[in-house]
Amino acid sequence: MVGAVVLAALVAIAAAVVLLVNGGPSSRRFRAPAGVDEVVTRITRSVPPSLRSAHVPGAAVAVAHDGRVAWVRGFASAGRGIAVTPDTEFQVGSLSKPVTAWGVVASGAPALDARLVDRLHPWPLPPSRHDARGITVRRLLSHTAGLSVDGYEGLGPGARLPSTADSLAGRGPAGGATAVRLIDRPGARWRYSGGGYTLLQGAIEQASGQPFARWARRAVLRPLGMNASAFGWPPSGGGPIAVGHDAEGRPVPGYRYAELAAAGLASSARDMGRFAAALLRGGPTARTLGTPQPATEGRWGLGLETSRLRDGTRVISHEGVNRGWHARLVAYPDRGWAFVALTNGDGGAAVADAVQRQFER
Repeated sequence: MVGAVVLAALVAIAAAVVLLVNGGPSSRRFRAPAGVDEVVTRITRSVPPSLRSAHVPGAAVAVAHDGRVAWVRGFASAGRGIAVTPDTEFQVGSLSKPVTAWGVVASGAPALDARLVDRLHPWPLPPSRHDARGITVRRLLSHTAGLSVDGYEGLGPGARLPSTADSLAGRGPAGGATAVRLIDRPGARWRYSGGGYTLLQGAIEQASGQPFARWARRAVLRPLGMNASAFGWPPSGGGPIAVGHDAEGRPVPGYRYAELAAAGLASSARDMGRFAAALLRGGPTARTLGTPQPATEGRWGLGLETSRLRDGTRVISHEGVNRGWHARLVAYPDRGWAFVALTNGDGGAAVADAVQRQFER
């Protein structure tokens, strides 16, 4: 029961916190920086006190401007005896989703309107009163496929990671908590579903004939220069690795995820800054990800939340929440600015808020 409560809280935070920070689509206006130096000065002043008040040991922040990474820096809470660099690896939680979406759209495989029942053999979901033929890649990426499993709690370092098929069927150590079901008519409405991304992960593995992590490195990480990033934990790149912490600042185990497309990316602020810069540069893939999709009431694209500030400024964003970690990506494509804030604490939303306030008021 405790695990279920924790999971529900994590999912609620991940799905709603950006809307709460913005207060809805019309409560804030864009705070245009005079230049990179000015916004860097403001961020540098605001992050350390937010770390202390939220009991978060460390953070790393990247700012992208006009399609390039303009600045990146690590921060450590005073007296914690740790160091955080621009290349320190964090779990980024559901920021895995827009990175996955980029790889799907950029590679064109599988096609956005491909029906998953034609791609996955055998079909891994149990019978439903709803028609599974309506489950498409586009609907999985925009959370409109009608699938269950909001998010994942992760498994301890010693637990066996299930295969993608076993996760979908609820046959792994977490049991039925990961079992994906078709519970709503595909295309009817928006319903946040990490399980949908796991179904897509299975389709990608079957179509490509390789593990998802290998596909993702070829389809998105290498093309965007995110060479220190990888799907899986712990990272194997040899760089510094952060440790997650709970809301009181106590270390937590390095929880792992078989559901990589939904929650399994390990990355640094420098690499996630490169992803944010790619969103700012536009191009077909970025524009597709940021385009509101049917049945989302204009609030979601493919792997990204879409909204507008009070002054009409367009915002694309996503939150990432795993146990012990909190991350946020926010881009203002029409203004040419974006930021990424990665933290290794459950209280990291306060740190991301402090950064976001330097771009909105």
